[in-house]
Amino acid sequence: MDLDATKERLIVTAEQLFAEHGLSGVTVRQINEAAGQRNTSAIYYHFGCKARLIGAIFAYRLDAYEQVLKRMWTTLERSGGPLGVREIIKTLYAPQHDILFDPGRAYHLRFVAQHVTDPQALGVPFETFFQLPTVQIAMNRLRTLTTHVPETVFMHRMRSYMFMSVTTSADWVRALYDTPVRMTAEEVELAYEALIDGATALIAGPISAATAQRLAQLAEVEPVSQSLSA
Repeated sequence: MDLDATKERLIVTAEQLFAEHGLSGVTVRQINEAAGQRNTSAIYYHFGCKARLIGAIFAYRLDAYEQVLKRMWTTLERSGGPLGVREIIKTLYAPQHDILFDPGRAYHLRFVAQHVTDPQALGVPFETFFQLPTVQIAMNRLRTLTTHVPETVFMHRMRSYMFMSVTTSADWVRALYDTPVRMTAEEVELAYEALIDGATALIAGPISAATAQRLAQLAEVEPVSQSLSA
């Protein structure tokens, strides 16, 4: 993603402030001042509004996400080792793990957590993540390994995994850098492997009788809903 220096400075500064104070806790003026912009309209000039600035932050980071994912996926395929659900889930987490132990970039994880937990935020960024080319390849491979899980349930589980990984990662960032009693890198790595274990069980586990019943009920209701909206 090619950006001029001013635009990139505004994006990085806004991301840091949002990570620390939340989306609603930071004003456009504060971002301009922290970025060293004398022009008080700099954000409006470059992005149009605060919401588009937030979108630009995601676009800026997703480019880097795709590069990490592509590298990890290529390495995984060439290794000749197992390519099961756990390995794929671990690869999908790779961009977050890539910045977790870098204090200069780890705040991005707190920014994403602020976004997904903000009731006033417009939408959740997971759909954009799912559209990345390497993510789509990985998701398609996952589906071949989880055919026992209906598509609707599979997507609910993937969104739950994404939410869990984002908010847990933000907690790890705080525990690594911001709390009086901090976690060590080794402790975080253990927690990370446990997260991947839990996500593997979440994605690949069998559906319960209760879930199957709900699916059957929805299948009966959907045709009626469609006829009413026609």
